[in-house]
Amino acid sequence: MSCPCLERICAMSEQDYRCGSRDYLKRAERLIIDGKSDSLFYAAFELRCGVEARLREYLEVADEISEKRKQGWEIVKLGKDIEKAFKLGDKIFQLIIQKPDGGTFSIYHTPVSSKLQKQAKRLGDYLHAMKLHRKAEDSWWESFQTLLEETSKELMVTTKGTLLGPLLLQSDGKSTKVYYELNIDAVVDEQMSKMGPGTANFSMEVDYLDTLPDCNK
Repeated sequence: MSCPCLERICAMSEQDYRCGSRDYLKRAERLIIDGKSDSLFYAAFELRCGVEARLREYLEVADEISEKRKQGWEIVKLGKDIEKAFKLGDKIFQLIIQKPDGGTFSIYHTPVSSKLQKQAKRLGDYLHAMKLHRKAEDSWWESFQTLLEETSKELMVTTKGTLLGPLLLQSDGKSTKVYYELNIDAVVDEQMSKMGPGTANFSMEVDYLDTLPDCNK
């Protein structure tokens, strides 16, 4: 005799639940499109986790932050640690690389903005049992969905960049490190692969932007 409920649970356990910031965002986007009341709450959870995950992805490259603090979950504390390490505020870090053949390309570090951190903190307030029953026509649902959509757009922007941090000066005071995410942008991956050991000299410039170019692509 089989139990349908048990079969469903077993099937779900075989799914690969990925926990990168972009994975949380993808699931949240599907749930928001679904639009059902229960889906909206699940979307809030996914977005809240997505922001936390992005902060922790950035903190991984910050050597001066302790491992204990890197494992935290409070958005405000993680955000303060990021600011302590990178000192960028809401500025987007642009690294412009001039190739030996004279061409250039850019890669970016897109911060978890103060706006997005506040949105994620607000979403945390929705992850509790509801105190009131709200009918489907209640305007509360519309405002909730608006918050989810706006947070989703902000998280999309902060996951566009492929640099996990700005250029970080090493302890010798002379060298820097670049922490780049692979397999996110195939075009940039190809360019970066040509910048490895043995490459002829190339130059780099940095800039600080208020908005990410072509962020809607």
